[in-house]
Amino acid sequence: MKRVRIPIIILCLVMLFYAQVPSAYALEDPNPDAEAAIVADLETGTILYEKNMNSVRSPASLTKIMTALLAVEALEDGRFTEDTVIIAGDDCQTGMDEESSTSDPVIQPGEQMTYIDVLYCALLHSANEACNILATTIGGTIPNFVDEMNMKARELGATDTMFVDCNGLLSENATTAYDLYLITKEAMTHPLFATIVNTETYTVAPTNMTTEERVMNNSNALLTDKSPYGSQYRYDGVSGVKTGYTSAAGYCLVSTCVKNGMNILCIVMGCNGWLNARTETYGNFAESIKLYDWVFNNFSYRTIYTQGEVIKSVPVEHAKDDAQVDLVTAEAVKLILPNDVTDDQITTQIELYDEELKAPISRGTALGRMGISVNGTTYGVISLVSDSNIEADNSIKIGQKLLEFLSNKFFRNLVIVAVVLVALYIFIRFRFKKVRKKHLAARAKAEEKRKLARETLKKEQERGRQQADSWKENIAVNEEMKMKKLSPEEQRPKPTDLDELIKSLGLADVETNPKEIKKEDSSDEE
Repeated sequence: MKRVRIPIIILCLVMLFYAQVPSAYALEDPNPDAEAAIVADLETGTILYEKNMNSVRSPASLTKIMTALLAVEALEDGRFTEDTVIIAGDDCQTGMDEESSTSDPVIQPGEQMTYIDVLYCALLHSANEACNILATTIGGTIPNFVDEMNMKARELGATDTMFVDCNGLLSENATTAYDLYLITKEAMTHPLFATIVNTETYTVAPTNMTTEERVMNNSNALLTDKSPYGSQYRYDGVSGVKTGYTSAAGYCLVSTCVKNGMNILCIVMGCNGWLNARTETYGNFAESIKLYDWVFNNFSYRTIYTQGEVIKSVPVEHAKDDAQVDLVTAEAVKLILPNDVTDDQITTQIELYDEELKAPISRGTALGRMGISVNGTTYGVISLVSDSNIEADNSIKIGQKLLEFLSNKFFRNLVIVAVVLVALYIFIRFRFKKVRKKHLAARAKAEEKRKLARETLKKEQERGRQQADSWKENIAVNEEMKMKKLSPEEQRPKPTDLDELIKSLGLADVETNPKEIKKEDSSDEE
């Protein structure tokens, strides 16, 4: 059995949380007057409400949340200090027009200011030129810094986000309410960022180009009475984060609020206000208040299980004295739920990592997990761990060790290699025998041909010898006849059949000498 040890501190509430929770409990829809909205619990990650949260929109100055996040990380990495003096470059007012939000007065090229003062100008007073200065200071150029912004967005899972500048002036900047939730959730984990966005007023000392201090008030009317929008929107417990407006984006607001023991993040985009709808009610503040009231009136944290609470007892194979192991919660399970949810609406689903548990098992070993659902909506998954040490029976330890060895990955791989080598040996041996048999057959056939050729040659040689002997004999006879002197009788021709015929006809009574006959004939003619 594979055992996984997990530190208890990281075992609480992970995995998936569904977006449209209110619809599961028939809560009244707050229906904010906004093009897009999202409300989430920062502690558990539960999304309590959403409206078009994945709709791509222009973020206006909410873009500066990412700019400030990278600036804070540059401080934490040691690339700069809060007291590092920055000289504003010639490009510090790139893309700005008369209606752009700036520090008061606007930062001029060549003006010297500390890193922390520039950061406060960018976040607290939404100064566009301060963002340009941070961009060139950190990235070398504004385009390089924008590339870093987009890479960071991908790193955080904000896949529908694309920045084209560092301050949100251009309408081509694109993101979603959900992506802004991911970016802001990360930014708020950095103490300096959280401190700046929760600051009501900040003063910048005189610089080489100014004789007076710059006094800046936070533009978030939920946070301070000193914002340009008055005190009517002040909401207890709010701590940041950023306002934004362009004609393309409408009025936007990202804020967080701690109340009733809950830490809630709220984002509204595309709201109405004076500049786009000629209304004196600023929807980004009013609709955020509506959503906060809805959450705090309808939701609360509830402890479902305490830490170490026994969930299930499971038998263990090979355990000493047939002991069982208790599966307990690694951490207290606290969920944010609608107030009208009853305990019988909360269900659990237990899953063991191994179908059969085997001894030994150490205390704290993660053995399974438990999903928690409410009315069919999954709220999270927690780890279940062993509550005690379970010893193995000594009588089966040797066998168990052997089984563990046999089930070891290295041993399995070794067996696989051995099987492959044996199969290869058998194949090579079979192939060798087949080739050798074929070779021997060819060799025997060739030997038979050579044998036949030798016999044929032998016969031809014998025939040649006989022929030679015959020739020698004939030559010897001829030579003997030449050397032998014949008698007159032997030289006389032997009678032939014609001679016998003539003799039988009586024509050969007298032996006539042809020479004499010829001579007589000659005399007669004379």
